[in-house]
Amino acid sequence: MSNRTANLPEENVWQSELKAGITAAGTLLAGFVVVPNLLMQAGMNFTGAYTAYAITALLGTLCMAWLRLPLLLAPETAAAGWLVCLVSISQGVSWQQLLGITAAASLVGAGLWMTTVGHRIADWLPETVRQVLPGGFGLMLILMGLSQGRLVISSPWSLTMLGNFQDPLAYFGLLGIIITLALLAMKVRGGLLYGMLVTAVLALLEGFWVLPEAPFLLPEGLEYTAGQLNLLPANGAEAARLAGTGLALLLVLSSLNFGSLQALCPEADKDRRVLPAIFGISLLGSLLGSLPVTIAPASAGAVMSGGRGRLTAVFAAAVLLLALCCEPVLACMADFPVMTVPVLTVSGLLLLQRSLQGLYQGTAKMELVDIVPAACLLIVMPLSWNIAAGLGTGILSWCLMSVCAGQVRRIPWGTWLLAAVFLLYFLYGSI
Repeated sequence: MSNRTANLPEENVWQSELKAGITAAGTLLAGFVVVPNLLMQAGMNFTGAYTAYAITALLGTLCMAWLRLPLLLAPETAAAGWLVCLVSISQGVSWQQLLGITAAASLVGAGLWMTTVGHRIADWLPETVRQVLPGGFGLMLILMGLSQGRLVISSPWSLTMLGNFQDPLAYFGLLGIIITLALLAMKVRGGLLYGMLVTAVLALLEGFWVLPEAPFLLPEGLEYTAGQLNLLPANGAEAARLAGTGLALLLVLSSLNFGSLQALCPEADKDRRVLPAIFGISLLGSLLGSLPVTIAPASAGAVMSGGRGRLTAVFAAAVLLLALCCEPVLACMADFPVMTVPVLTVSGLLLLQRSLQGLYQGTAKMELVDIVPAACLLIVMPLSWNIAAGLGTGILSWCLMSVCAGQVRRIPWGTWLLAAVFLLYFLYGSI
């Protein structure tokens, strides 16, 4: 437990952790419907996919509680979209084979991160990349929140454009951001949670959420998804395609989890159980019928709300347990996901603030060889919504700038190895 939390009275610690847990879990709830809907497009039973997702997220978050971390685990929406839309639908890979790929990548990932090599990766990251990583993660969350609230939309003339503020989702999303920022400016404890709740109440009062007559549904459907994984290829070409997808997935999952951990809980690097445990939960999820888990972006809401230990994850798990039986309610919320907009956006701002404060202290020492990699990471990560792409761009540009500046000797061999891996990823990867 950090000094900040240790200095609080016990009742305040409980209140802080409770608010942090509810904030993070509330932000995560939309994914309960989005990811199962994606899997349904690949042919999986929706009810079984929903139950598998919920149980996997619940077990993963309880695992983080056991490790004393204020983090949530859940199948990542972007990775799920890649696997379902590009791998399954476009390439004809069945959902059973997706689960098999997940299991294989999880086994290899757990083995990698249990070795000494896996845990030296943090030392191979250039200091500049490590410093700006929370900022890149924060910018990614900001853009994610603005996009979910349709405050920023795609444009035929430029990269993005402002949304239509006559759109109720954009209007209430912006209102939620303003309310949350105002609460934080007034130094209200739990400002992120209260901003999220006020936004949710406004959406409910305005009729954008209509609670169903039967809001609860007993968990069911696992008989259609559990134990259905399959990794047997029909021919050599399919075997090569599945192997390539598995390697790409391994790199993406490793980058997502490692990058998120560095951005949110860098002190957890000392615990060698964390990353193998995350891959272990992914393996368990594949047996149930779920896609691989990562540290959920919603965890930023927990950390920025003052969550510092296992109580945050325990309270979040309690909310996820309730969500296991509330599929009809979450389906209504997913159609109008305004509640997640202020939490994602403001959490991103707070992470960006943390990163900029660290950079400001070292500005006098930074040269162009360090500024270019920082800028590359801060630009690529939010625009691609891909932590792996941001890390790879930062590492590759740092190596290139160091070589051009005649500072080859300062590049560790491990950093060269990472640069080579990411170069192959950019040349042959598909996410």
